Amino acid sequence: MERSRSRFISIWIVITLLMVALLAMALFSFTQTEAADSDADAVEALVEQMQAAVLAGDREAYTALVDWFDPVFALEHTRWIDDWADDHPVDEFALNADRLVVIDDTATAELMMRWSVEGDAQAHQAQFPVTFTRGEDGAWRYAGEQWTVTDGDGFRVLAVPGLEDAAALTADSFPAIWDYATDALDFTPDGTTEIKLYGDGWSLVATVELSLPLIAGWNEPGEALKLVGDTATLTPERIDYVLAHELTHKISFEMAGQAHGAMPWWLEEGLAEHVAAGYAGGTDDGHLEVVSALAAQDALVPWDDIADWETTPVDLWPYVYPQGEAFVDYVTDEFGVDTRNAWVMNMAQGTPLDDATETVLGMPFDQLDGSFTVWVAELASVTPS
Repeated sequence: MERSRSRFISIWIVITLLMVALLAMALFSFTQTEAADSDADAVEALVEQMQAAVLAGDREAYTALVDWFDPVFALEHTRWIDDWADDHPVDEFALNADRLVVIDDTATAELMMRWSVEGDAQAHQAQFPVTFTRGEDGAWRYAGEQWTVTDGDGFRVLAVPGLEDAAALTADSFPAIWDYATDALDFTPDGTTEIKLYGDGWSLVATVELSLPLIAGWNEPGEALKLVGDTATLTPERIDYVLAHELTHKISFEMAGQAHGAMPWWLEEGLAEHVAAGYAGGTDDGHLEVVSALAAQDALVPWDDIADWETTPVDLWPYVYPQGEAFVDYVTDEFGVDTRNAWVMNMAQGTPLDDATETVLGMPFDQLDGSFTVWVAELASVTPS
């Protein structure tokens, strides 16, 4: 009888302990779920605050909502803020975080952005993966795009999830293009080159400057090289040209000490197109033929009209690249690579175009331009139609 009673008591104790354990697990699970819900609510509230700050043009309020830990992102995002806070206020701006996942002190989401800027009635929208971080003060902050990372010797490729094939193509292509571009300009920057791949052009615009038209590539001093990495844009046939173009910008900016120097915009783009075409086997989308036809018709766009990216009308952008490339072609053909590079370096170090041309090429720019116009116009008579 005593043995049966002891066995009954033992079973009851086991059942009681099991029930207590199950209750503790349920309470823990409830607490965890409640905490996750609370974090998700906090992140969503952060997104609402970001939206409100941009709509108000409030730089200070927005800045407080950002994790500035990554120095490259910090520079890029500061310039993104400058665009809407100073020069191009928004008429419309909406943010929404979808598919939000919180793990410890990091959250990821698909950020939907819709915007229009003053003076442009057209609204645009983009969707891209982003991250949020919780600081030591317990507050959540925006930390920029979400990346998969591929490290190489002297470079790093950051791609949005889903662009792993484009990241591999970029990583495979980079070393040879880097060697070619640095050799072409006789200048090799120090440090690591960062390349960011986006899923589409509007996602790229949404992280650069909201006032931009649709673009497929971007680079500014100190920033990552930014490319559209979808399979239709960054094909094996195009990677050489696109990457060589943006790398040339990086190299010329490094010549100037992470700045633009004194090169006019048409020359920056012309140099990048010239180097890219050289690496891609002369592929330049028919630029020289286009410019020779314009010159033959006395229809070249005046250089002053396309000298400043900030003030050049968008409808003149299509002339910047071919005219600039043709001019660099001419200078290279007439004076040689070494003299051309000395001319470029002179401007990178702050010498204006007119003075650099006089100093390095031995003539006023107007005289050089006149010789170029004759040279490129004559090509129209010998270029097959």
